[in-house]
Amino acid sequence: MSNYFSLNAVGYTLPTSFSSPSGGRLMSAQRLLTDPVFYCTVVLQNVANGSNYWLAQASNLANVIASGTQSGTGDITLTNVPGYTNPMLTEIRVRGYGATKYQPFTIFANLSNGINKVYVSQVLDTIGN
Repeated sequence: MSNYFSLNAVGYTLPTSFSSPSGGRLMSAQRLLTDPVFYCTVVLQNVANGSNYWLAQASNLANVIASGTQSGTGDITLTNVPGYTNPMLTEIRVRGYGATKYQPFTIFANLSNGINKVYVSQVLDTIGN
């Protein structure tokens, strides 16, 4: 069985096809380096009402994975979060801008396939309130 590989401008890709001894094609698959390796769930625990959250790939902060504002209190569950390496180091920032203000909070977390829980420990901003 012979394998056919391709090399693009970005780098190595998976085999594009495999051929059988009779010469027929069995399958074809290709993944770019920019495609996610896996999708996971991230749970941000203990986020105060009105807080803004931001999650990005730590090695490329321009690659923002999720952002938004907490409405209510408790956990924020983010589903189908793409992972580009396994594990993938992420930077998570949370800041409370609601009626009660909180100091900026930053944490790094390694994401892997499955459910990833991150505890957010927000501190009241006594100057901003």
